Amino acid sequence: MADDEIIPLECTFLPYALCPDIEKYYNFSQESLYQVLR
Repeated sequence: MADDEIIPLECTFLPYALCPDIEKYYNFSQESLYQVLR
């Protein structure tokens, strides 16, 4: 909970072969994985 509100927690799994080294090019604490993959 955050400020007495329920917040979602999402886990996403991607095959490394499809997105090698993606974490080197994007900061996912600042960017949405869904936006990057669009």
